[in-house]
Amino acid sequence: MKEAESLIAGWLDDSLDGAEQSQFESWLREHPENLDQLVEASIRDQQLREAVQIFESRSSAGFSQKRRRYLPLLAAAAALVFSLVATFWLSTGSTRSSGLAEVIAAEEVLLGNRKETFSAGMKFAMGPVSLKSGRLELMLDSGVHLKMMAPLEAELIDDMHLRLKSGRLNANVGERGKGFTVYTEAGDVIDLGTEFGIEVDEDGESRVAVFSGKVEVHPREKGKRQSNGKGRITLNEGQAARFSVLAGLRRWDKVALAAKAAGISSDRYDGVVREVRDNLGDSELYPFYGIVRGGMKEGALAYTDKPNPRWHAAEGERFPEWLEGADQIRTYHQFRYRRYYRLNLELVEPAVVYVFQDSRVEPPVWLRQGFTDTGTQLRVGPWHPNMAGEPGVEVEADGPWLNVNVWSREVAPGLLELGSPLTRDADEHVSMYGLAVKPLHK
Repeated sequence: MKEAESLIAGWLDDSLDGAEQSQFESWLREHPENLDQLVEASIRDQQLREAVQIFESRSSAGFSQKRRRYLPLLAAAAALVFSLVATFWLSTGSTRSSGLAEVIAAEEVLLGNRKETFSAGMKFAMGPVSLKSGRLELMLDSGVHLKMMAPLEAELIDDMHLRLKSGRLNANVGERGKGFTVYTEAGDVIDLGTEFGIEVDEDGESRVAVFSGKVEVHPREKGKRQSNGKGRITLNEGQAARFSVLAGLRRWDKVALAAKAAGISSDRYDGVVREVRDNLGDSELYPFYGIVRGGMKEGALAYTDKPNPRWHAAEGERFPEWLEGADQIRTYHQFRYRRYYRLNLELVEPAVVYVFQDSRVEPPVWLRQGFTDTGTQLRVGPWHPNMAGEPGVEVEADGPWLNVNVWSREVAPGLLELGSPLTRDADEHVSMYGLAVKPLHK
């Protein structure tokens, strides 16, 4: 498909062929603010034509006459554009629908002021969604699986477009759903084939985290979508960002995740960990640290940027009871070879911090001097088959596995700094350590 600027130029010059005219009309329907772009381009075009005529004029009388014609011509151009768009918009509507969504699951759903009972397989009409309580899962005709969590205000435009005014949702997009777009006040999120979560606050800030695949984020500036691509970023698996009209794009460091699977939690995290930040800065493409309230248990996912490895009890052992129910921090495995890596935890109350260190390597100095080895081991895996050739790896039918030693430390409220998992140069095989935090009950 041609770029929007090329389609607009062709429309202004009346040079679009049949296929291009259809593309132009489809583009115009995609988003209300595409109308703004078309009107602005039409006005600029008229201004340019007017300027050329003025400079070609040889008399002051001609100049005066041109100036008198200026505003009517601009008004006519704008009226023509609005007339064209009105024809498109009346035929489709801002809440147009390609059909009905299918209910996958629902829990304690309160829509507006009505208590609704849904069962799997029921149909859900496109249009406004005001979710006051509960959770609603829908499957769109495009194959997009949505998990909406109250409180939420949204609009299902069609099976490829959703407007999120406030609230939280997770989207799992298959092959047919590539290009699924979520519009927010702060900007638009275009899915490129992925699973992602998005939050929108009533004050206008939007936050998006990518759990697999990638998305494209188009921030908005002063209420207008940046159609020229300025400020646009692509977020890959394990990356997240905050964006707002006033503050622009920023890193989203700590993301509250659901306990059962990857995805934004239905409840905001308010546990013992106030902040999780590293020393790598925004230049590291917006990595986030997932926090799962009470998520430490047998089979818990280990890392933000790895879809498979999970924490398990050591061979022939039970998962430690004293570790179960701790708040889990999913670290970023790609940072395991950063020699000067630092990770800061800010705690709101006394707690026990657990570090799960690769048993194949000597513990780093900061771990030996500040923590105590509990004598307990966990297993983490399965890993990618490529790891099978590394020393100290246990290869099983489902893939390679590693053992980790559990270290602990009682910590007062405030900041705690952790370091790199490396003990020597980055030529050693090492996995990134895992973390869990549990309040220190008196």
